[in-house]
Amino acid sequence: MTHLKSLAAPPHYPKPLGVFATTPRPGPHPKDRSLPLILVVRDMLGLAEDSRTAKKLIKAGKFRVDGRIVKEPRFPIGLMDVLSVEELGEDYRVITVPRAGLKPVKIPADEAGYKICQIRVKKMVRGGRLQLGLHDGRSILLDRESEYSSLRRLDSLKISIPGQEILDVARLEVNSYVLIHSGSKAGYHGRLKEVARDVAYPAKPTVEVLTSSNSIKTILSHVMPVGVDSPWIALP
Repeated sequence: MTHLKSLAAPPHYPKPLGVFATTPRPGPHPKDRSLPLILVVRDMLGLAEDSRTAKKLIKAGKFRVDGRIVKEPRFPIGLMDVLSVEELGEDYRVITVPRAGLKPVKIPADEAGYKICQIRVKKMVRGGRLQLGLHDGRSILLDRESEYSSLRRLDSLKISIPGQEILDVARLEVNSYVLIHSGSKAGYHGRLKEVARDVAYPAKPTVEVLTSSNSIKTILSHVMPVGVDSPWIALP
């Protein structure tokens, strides 16, 4: 289905949308946690006056997502994806903004060559190798003797794009720098003060994050490490 009713659109979609809103195609991010490329180009960045113009620009290969040219107008763009507009020399990273949800935020050129991916799945595969499944649908295979084999689920990788080389790691532990990407406090960021993993069902593991203004308590799965001593990326 190409469209959905605006009333059912995710809250981070730009408003107003009219009766219908464009829905993303199946891809690396879930429908409710992504934005179709055409909406970003037309409504959020204002690079086209209407859908027809936006589609022409996209199909002409004017935009790159994570270093690769994307020609599908409904391609889903999600958390930490890097959108590059080469003709304008501008780069944007999609991150959560407080009280606004997913938004493309302009970044300096030196940040456009990498992104942060959170480990969502870690398992053994055929051949005795480790497979890391990342939040944006990527998979990375590692040898069991790799220096990264001790990484745990919800830790983060700083990887090059589009080459997918691991540049650095940030573990989900006390004193690491984290971004809250989901929930009512999405968009806030700060240093991780406390992690409570051992809780009795039905309670969920929680964390406490020290932001620049206060302390926030949220669910463990709602945070993503984005640095060690300081964030690797520009955050609003």
